[in-house]
Amino acid sequence: MWGYVFASGVGPRRWVRLEVPGRRTGRTQRIPIGLADVHGRWYAVSMLGECNWVRNLRANANGAVLRHGAAKTCVLVEAPGANRPAILRRYLEVAPGGRPHIPATAASSTTDLVAIADAFPVFAIQRADGRPYCPNPIVVPRGCHSQRRVRVRRLRVESTMKVDLKREIPSYSARRGRFDIITVPPMRYLMIDGHGDPNTSSAYAEALATIYPVAYKLKFRSKRQLDRDYIVAPLEALWWSGDMAAFTSARDKDQWDWTVMLLVPDWLDVSDVDAARAEVDRSGSAPALDLLRVAHARRGPRRPDAPYRLLRRRSDGARRAPRRVHTF
Repeated sequence: MWGYVFASGVGPRRWVRLEVPGRRTGRTQRIPIGLADVHGRWYAVSMLGECNWVRNLRANANGAVLRHGAAKTCVLVEAPGANRPAILRRYLEVAPGGRPHIPATAASSTTDLVAIADAFPVFAIQRADGRPYCPNPIVVPRGCHSQRRVRVRRLRVESTMKVDLKREIPSYSARRGRFDIITVPPMRYLMIDGHGDPNTSSAYAEALATIYPVAYKLKFRSKRQLDRDYIVAPLEALWWSGDMAAFTSARDKDQWDWTVMLLVPDWLDVSDVDAARAEVDRSGSAPALDLLRVAHARRGPRRPDAPYRLLRRRSDGARRAPRRVHTF
């Protein structure tokens, strides 16, 4: 999932998707990775050591494509052993996902980092034409005496704290060691429907590459225009099938129907969603934008004590609440 998110250009520029052909199959392998920057140069670090993408990269003459919004053809050259401790230290500072796999910390001594440096391949990234790789335009601010180049950002004073929807809505968290009866309020979601195995279906990949850019455009619009910032809610999904044996005895994921969902805060309305959709549409990087919709979770139509379910409209106009497995 994160490979599609990083490739769509969402999130910090150091998070990219590496694309390299498999050394045996020739099929493109896509791996989300984090980059470390040291003295203006960018490096890829294999937090798993001599793993599959490293072997594929070497078999492909160290050529690969790095994608973060736009794709850049690059050559990854293995860094000398003397440079690796500083690069590993920087990687441990900026890549939290790599810390459980590397037996050191950013505060470790140089001796400790030297001892493990050979176990974790490090590659200096440069463009195919020989120029140094740069994930985004950077400039040197006037009056800056540091040799490290920094990217100029427009600073903005925030008058409110960032809202964490997982903490505000009780259904997103459970207290350890106890059961609570909670009331789930009606909530609105960005949704995209699809069918097929989520591990192999191109429709599922396109849905993720569409719903996340729209969700982040909404977040930035709320921050700029309403002065209300929030953390994008976790991805949720509904799973169902005409034959429920596809989930149990048959375990046939190709027969699964699904709906991917991301929560929309209650202070944003349909006009905000339409504006975010239009911004993403102009970028041309959302392949499933026509399938995106906004729906509410509310009580079922038959029983007043029914649980909250997503109401869908059948082809004959009647509404129904299908049986689904809800995960996030």
